[in-house]
Amino acid sequence: GKLTIGTSADFAPYEFHILQDGQDMIVGFDIALAQAIADELGVELEVRDISFDSILMELNSGSIDLGLAGFSPTPERLEAVDMSLLYYTGGQSLMIKKADAEKFKSFEDFGAGTSVGAQTGSIQEGLAKENTPDASLVSLQTVPSVIMDLKTGKIDGAFIETAVAVGYVATQDDLMILCDVPYDSEGSSVAVKKGNEDM
Repeated sequence: GKLTIGTSADFAPYEFHILQDGQDMIVGFDIALAQAIADELGVELEVRDISFDSILMELNSGSIDLGLAGFSPTPERLEAVDMSLLYYTGGQSLMIKKADAEKFKSFEDFGAGTSVGAQTGSIQEGLAKENTPDASLVSLQTVPSVIMDLKTGKIDGAFIETAVAVGYVATQDDLMILCDVPYDSEGSSVAVKKGNEDM
């Protein structure tokens, strides 16, 4: 009678916290999709906010039924879990501070002595290593932490999913998207425990 999903609610517009009528609520595109799945199954939806890098582990341990957190179906993830067809296609971006627009024009400008950030366990970590190999990589638990480090100058660039990056640029006038980041598996899937054919 219940569908339990695991998400990391720091990834607007996919999933994020709002205060509604004095109550903390998790909302966003992934949550709306999860509710539609629960409605179709005729069950109640339970949303668990857990760290992004723990979701697939929780899924395989059976403590959650689905993982919805903007997951791209990478080969590594497909070894660990089953994934749905893509329900959203998007891209990846490299963000910088507007004040650094003259300093950073491309990936090549992120050499020794520079640093980039990404969320721990995300595909953006791999993209940072691949596209800015000489920069120091700072991995943080949440996307807002990565953005805060960028804003305060602790890092020089941030690898962020494009829809999320666009949201930050719209509300933070000191940030900008420097460029798109090439990536083969652009899109998001629902993660399911390996072998769970019913789901």
